[in-house]
Amino acid sequence: MLFEQIPSKRLNKITANLGINLGFLKAEFQSETNAVTLAKKVMIIEEYLANKTGTIDFPKDYVCDEAYVKWGPYDEFDELIYFTGATNSTGFGLGGSMRNCVGNGNSSVTTSYSLSPYLVSALVKKRAIRCTSPGISTFSTFTPGNQKAIAAIEEGLIEDKAPVNRIKFFAKKLLRGDGRFYKNVWLGTPIYVELKE
Repeated sequence: MLFEQIPSKRLNKITANLGINLGFLKAEFQSETNAVTLAKKVMIIEEYLANKTGTIDFPKDYVCDEAYVKWGPYDEFDELIYFTGATNSTGFGLGGSMRNCVGNGNSSVTTSYSLSPYLVSALVKKRAIRCTSPGISTFSTFTPGNQKAIAAIEEGLIEDKAPVNRIKFFAKKLLRGDGRFYKNVWLGTPIYVELKE
């Protein structure tokens, strides 16, 4: 969802409800790297998509929630940032390009890891590598379709040793399935992530 895709009548109503002066905001949009301006855009998009937005345990097309997650660059895919977390019934992963992180404007990467095929490919590739290691034989590399990505998300919850922080996020859900360890498992790409600690 792009800010520019919001119909102007709806945009005027949303900005008025949020107390955002659209005239000033349009002037601020000239500087796309302004973190405050980007946060305002996200607020507007969140409001526009409110009826399509769920929570971690009850995801819809989009998810807005807070959680403790493990996060960081994704192994040899150093241009991919990945967050993984869980509730009692749901495991989830969020992945996207480091180039979209505020303050990381010098990235020269051309691949967008925010796209489903690239993100799933990175998850499955890492998982296939791990499956050849001793002690990880419980995960089959022959799982069909998106279940490979679902299994990789669950494996990451069990094995990854990464920093743990509480985040607030707004994300586009890419796929969902039933896991071995969690009733629901889903993969998304973040539109916005904020460290809460």
